[in-house]
Amino acid sequence: MKKSICRLALGLLACLLATGCGAVGIGTKGILRGIYLERQNGVYQVQLICYQGAPSADAADAEQTTLLVEGRGGTVREALQNAQQSRSEELFYGQNELLLIGPELAREGLFQAVEYLVRQETGRPNITVYLTDLPAGELAARPEAVDSLLSSVEQVRERGGYNCYLYQLGAPEQGGLLPNLQVDLQKGTAVPNGLTVYAQGRPVHRWDQNRLSLALLLSGQQDTLRFSAEGPEDTVSFTLHSARAVYCPQQRGGELRLEVFLQGDIRRVETRHGAQSPLADAQYEAF
Repeated sequence: MKKSICRLALGLLACLLATGCGAVGIGTKGILRGIYLERQNGVYQVQLICYQGAPSADAADAEQTTLLVEGRGGTVREALQNAQQSRSEELFYGQNELLLIGPELAREGLFQAVEYLVRQETGRPNITVYLTDLPAGELAARPEAVDSLLSSVEQVRERGGYNCYLYQLGAPEQGGLLPNLQVDLQKGTAVPNGLTVYAQGRPVHRWDQNRLSLALLLSGQQDTLRFSAEGPEDTVSFTLHSARAVYCPQQRGGELRLEVFLQGDIRRVETRHGAQSPLADAQYEAF
């Protein structure tokens, strides 16, 4: 009995040692920070934006470099698998927070593409989704701009840009509001450029910055409203602070309507000539 216990203990120790020697440390993994997804001629193209950490005894001292992992396939699943198999190291999806959609896929087939990601743990349901004007292949042609692009997108999120999350695109009606980013890889910048309204899987409206600001307010993502109106002789813009929406159902002619009133404190009225005195607010009420 004693001999059997000793053999069992030695066997377990050998397994532990073998596992420890063969395990891949977090420092050698590619840490996924974003996904770019596009489709051309029926083929999906995926580019995984990863941080690769150099092995180090101290995790705090590990150096990180940015790399792009590309894959193509007839489905999103195949494209992701081909991207993963092109690398010898394991890709870690736990820190992925970003999904960038290319212009062709945004015009057609967006919801079919994200359907797979919504169901998979690689998609992470809380990642933010942006539509971009970034053509396929341009990101790979300028890999040195990737870090600046990620920083610029993060600034958009921190400054209060409209957020659409992956899980919101999994409803069967295939509708939603998706923010647009105008990307300049030469400068490494991403600038908000309105919203695209989807219904039944297709883009049906393009909203400007005024409607984007309204969407931020009504979705609870901001408590301010920034508005700009063009007049025949001037442009007037203002900010509505402490804004809130009041919803009033109305029965009219046998139809149920929902009227929404905005309340708040109007501040910082500006024209082409600069900021205006609060004493002159009355003359701009028509705007």
